[in-house]
Amino acid sequence: MLQDKISKSPLSPFTKGGLGGITGVTLVEVMIALVVLLIVFMGLIQASLVSIDQNVRNEVRDEAVRIAAEYMTRTRATAFSPGNATAPDPPPILDTYIAFDVINRNFRNMAVTYTVTRSVQNLDAENQRIGISVTWTYKAGEPPITHTILSTLRSK
Repeated sequence: MLQDKISKSPLSPFTKGGLGGITGVTLVEVMIALVVLLIVFMGLIQASLVSIDQNVRNEVRDEAVRIAAEYMTRTRATAFSPGNATAPDPPPILDTYIAFDVINRNFRNMAVTYTVTRSVQNLDAENQRIGISVTWTYKAGEPPITHTILSTLRSK
């Protein structure tokens, strides 16, 4: 009887319904499917981690840009005539000098330390070049990253 069903069936004996309607999935097929799903999910998790890391890296860089813009605005607002020695912050622009500030910020439970360097160079009697550099290290072991803004000021 079973031999007649096998010989008359257009399907091979190992396909669904080939052996008298015996259907199902073997344990090996289930294991292979689980391994394939595991590989797919591992790839998705890795892509998510890379995306989160880039997002935090961008937030840290954007904060450095904000700090540099703030320092540049404050420095440009300070007159640089030699008689202006009363402005406490930023210090008066008298000659070529370099000033350092350290700023600490937290991003998603990660502390980042920014070092702000302000340099002023007298170009001539009426013009000065101001440079604001913000340096930070994103992760330990990586080289420091620097964002720099340059501007030229004329005397008021």
